[in-house]
Amino acid sequence: MDSRDCMPENRVLDLEGLLDNIGRDEELAGQLLDRTARDLPSRMGQLRDALEQGDPQAVHRVAHAMKGTLASIRADEASACARRVDDAARDGDIGMARAGFPALEGATERLLAAIRSRRRGAG
Repeated sequence: MDSRDCMPENRVLDLEGLLDNIGRDEELAGQLLDRTARDLPSRMGQLRDALEQGDPQAVHRVAHAMKGTLASIRADEASACARRVDDAARDGDIGMARAGFPALEGATERLLAAIRSRRRGAG
């Protein structure tokens, strides 16, 4: 698996892109980011469990939903990493999906840090 697809050239969080997509509504952006920050740890746990169980259908289901959520808030790096895991699981390659998980974990940690930083800056 080529991890360059979800590395630094992809933005952790494209806040301007998110704001452009939602009519520059700062309050809505905050709500979307807060919801993602609340839900992401649970989703990552579900994904980890599915990977440990070796269930490519469950991995695909969770990773696909994560990919969409992350793309919608313009979390480009994490979305790209979720896509890699999703693509591998969809193809039934649980080994490749597992190999992509550490990059997704790192990307989601960076995203959560960016959301926390934004909250501190807004407060």
